[in-house]
Amino acid sequence: MVSQFDPKPLPDVIKSTVPQALPRFSSFNSAPADLQQMLEASAQGSGQWWQVSTLGLPDVLGDGKGMDGARAGGWRIAARSAGGVIAGDVYMRDATRLGPPNALKSDPPKLACIRRGDEILKMFNKIQELPKLTSSNDIPEQPYFLDLLLLPGLVTDSLWLRPQDLTQKVSYVVPFNTLIKELDGERVYSGTDFLQVVRPLAEHWEKYRERGTPSDSRY
Repeated sequence: MVSQFDPKPLPDVIKSTVPQALPRFSSFNSAPADLQQMLEASAQGSGQWWQVSTLGLPDVLGDGKGMDGARAGGWRIAARSAGGVIAGDVYMRDATRLGPPNALKSDPPKLACIRRGDEILKMFNKIQELPKLTSSNDIPEQPYFLDLLLLPGLVTDSLWLRPQDLTQKVSYVVPFNTLIKELDGERVYSGTDFLQVVRPLAEHWEKYRERGTPSDSRY
């Protein structure tokens, strides 16, 4: 079996609302025409998109929820062509897990921003490298959901591979945009190993926060 990396289905409510919101952003209107068309197609469910989950610093700490604390809060639609890259971040406020990892209940979606920077290029490049990386890291060959995992408290963005077979509990993390020198961009981490690398930094930040003012407690 060869591993496959599939996004979860894009919610219909995004397909019906987000395409109309794209022209409200100057960064979309100034993009090359082919990127505009491709991003609109992604928003309609015929391009590229990924569910986005966020991991808070309290979840990373030793007494935190770990990977189970990741909160699904939105989606990223994106496109790539010879003219560059473009992405739109769609927030689904108050998103709540309802059992299966692709089940969400949330407020109506909001297109929050359009991105065209190096961060998006890094994301696309890392996705392209996934087959080679998972093979060289001896990751089990099986179908995975491909999500994005953000750890904003430590300025780290990763790909998150979650088995489609819900009886398989081990997920995998592949960093693609981070300032943490201890994270190897050529390595596929199990969720447990990823937490072990970032936890000392989270603990250091927590100690710093505790010495600060109440306003420092926001992540």
